[in-house]
Amino acid sequence: MNASSYRIWLLASSVFTLGIAFAGGWLAIATLNGAHLSLNVNWLLPLAGLHLRIDPLSALFDLLTATIAVAAAIYMIAYFGRHVTTRFTLALMPVFVAAMLLVPMAATYYDFWFFWEIMAVTSAALVLTNYRDSATRNAGLYYIAYTQVGFALILASTAYLNAHSTTGFLDGSGSHLAVLSNTVFVLSLLGFTSKAGLLPLSSWLQLAHPEAPTPVSALMSAAMVNIGIYGALRIDLAGPQQSWWGVLMIAIGLASALYGALHALISSDIKRLLAFSTSENLGIIITALGAYELLRTTHFVIVAEIALAGAILHLIGHALFKSLAFISAGQLIDQSSTRDLNRMGNMIRRARLASTGYGVASLGATGLPLGAGFIGEWLLLQALIHTSTSAPILLRIVMPIAVALLALTVGLKVAAMTKAFGIGVLSRQRVPGSSETVRPTLARVAGATAISLLVLANLVFATVPSIVAPLYQRVADYLVPRGRPIDIGFSIMFMPLKGAISPLAIFIEVVGSAIVVGLLVERHIRLQGRIPSADLWNCGGGAPRIRMQYNSASFAQPLETIFGNALRVQEHTDVDHADPSGLIVTTMVYRRSRADIIATTLHRLVGAIIGQGSSLVRRAHPGNIRLYILYGAIGLLIIFMVTR
Repeated sequence: MNASSYRIWLLASSVFTLGIAFAGGWLAIATLNGAHLSLNVNWLLPLAGLHLRIDPLSALFDLLTATIAVAAAIYMIAYFGRHVTTRFTLALMPVFVAAMLLVPMAATYYDFWFFWEIMAVTSAALVLTNYRDSATRNAGLYYIAYTQVGFALILASTAYLNAHSTTGFLDGSGSHLAVLSNTVFVLSLLGFTSKAGLLPLSSWLQLAHPEAPTPVSALMSAAMVNIGIYGALRIDLAGPQQSWWGVLMIAIGLASALYGALHALISSDIKRLLAFSTSENLGIIITALGAYELLRTTHFVIVAEIALAGAILHLIGHALFKSLAFISAGQLIDQSSTRDLNRMGNMIRRARLASTGYGVASLGATGLPLGAGFIGEWLLLQALIHTSTSAPILLRIVMPIAVALLALTVGLKVAAMTKAFGIGVLSRQRVPGSSETVRPTLARVAGATAISLLVLANLVFATVPSIVAPLYQRVADYLVPRGRPIDIGFSIMFMPLKGAISPLAIFIEVVGSAIVVGLLVERHIRLQGRIPSADLWNCGGGAPRIRMQYNSASFAQPLETIFGNALRVQEHTDVDHADPSGLIVTTMVYRRSRADIIATTLHRLVGAIIGQGSSLVRRAHPGNIRLYILYGAIGLLIIFMVTR
């Protein structure tokens, strides 16, 4: 394919993706404004036909997907303009976005399964774009294996629900809700949380997201994982439940959040760090949904609605700052030609806009004020700490533990994001020689446009969350018809708890205080006279060298030591000597690796089960013809009993 033909394919892919995203966003906005949209074409798909319907819950996820897809479609011009790919990959991008939009629109179980598999297959093919690289092939195989295990769990649970449904529609009020048993709940929750990148089926995430092309990483990490949350909301939380279901969701969510934050802290690969951050933030969202579930079943409806609001607002905030983080990181990687934070540095001067975008996204990922992730986490914390002393003992045990683990998670991710931004962006340049890369004008404009739009969206959402108040109101009214959703305006208020917070007021106070302090410091310096610069004391060795500054490993080392048992970091030093006595060292290579203890344990367990099963099957094949005839007779008997 020549350059001209490639540009046509690239622009066509971007335009098609944009068109699909705008169409999905328009349908979602129309639904949120009160329109009732549905489509029924009985002959289009085999056996079941095509049945689509959009309600406020579908509209929330479609609007998020459409927003991220618009930014990704613009950015792909910059990315694939530099990293030339195949026509097959370019053709799959709009198909992938369309599948993510159609899953929440699916009205029947058959349509849900069909579009879910389309989404899984296209995303797997996109992960394998650079399949000639062994790391990419390994990541793709992991992703395919985990996603198919997750789909098998979803299929097993929802097939049971479909068999007990009178209509086959998953509209939230069907007869399937009455038969949502404990087993079905556990299977479907594990299946949906595997797509969201949560424990225990989360190992694919930190492998697949870094190896996929960056526009695909942004779509997967900011939009596709949300579909797992959609499934949990649509299937698991749509009807009457039990308290221990909420406890299980809180346990999965907090374990994933803590595990993701710990591994983000020690990761030096910028895309892998962001992948672990995704697992951590989706863990917080499922924790909020679990708290909503537990509080609702114990009749603390008012506090339960605050937890639900925290889940919805953190879902929106995460989609915004994580898409910005991946796209900004893609620009930083292109500029520095590495994903290793330890080889970056001084990016604030070499790629100002991308560095700014990464800083805004990092602030959002910390969950601190002025960031897009603050509002949702603050609401979740309010729901967890407002447990009455008269509450059941289950709540009085679970909620304090959840608060403690959430606080620990926030502390770890603040350290992780500070490390990523400080080491990768603000530090001095470590690898000399790299300079501004000359790229086509259209690609530069596309990259800058995508980052600018997302920075603006993050800042607006972080300071004026009332902009999403109508969206939240419609979704909350749909999920809790007789509830009293919180009021999101200039301040976020919930009167029964006598509390309020205003992100805009915090923004004005922080920025105003910083300006005043800066002016006072500058005035003091001018009055006192500037202190001339002087060399630091370093044993007469001259100015500190670049290698003396903190790197990713040294920054995280204290916390890595504390959590050593959970992280399992392994260090190796290979030394070559020039003499047999070993007194003269010629080369010394230091290597670090870490083990995913969840994946290692899980894989060992699955391997042991398969091994035991294989042994049983092997024993059943002794070579005795009479025994084989007996097997056949037993098989026929079972078939007759099932089909009678």
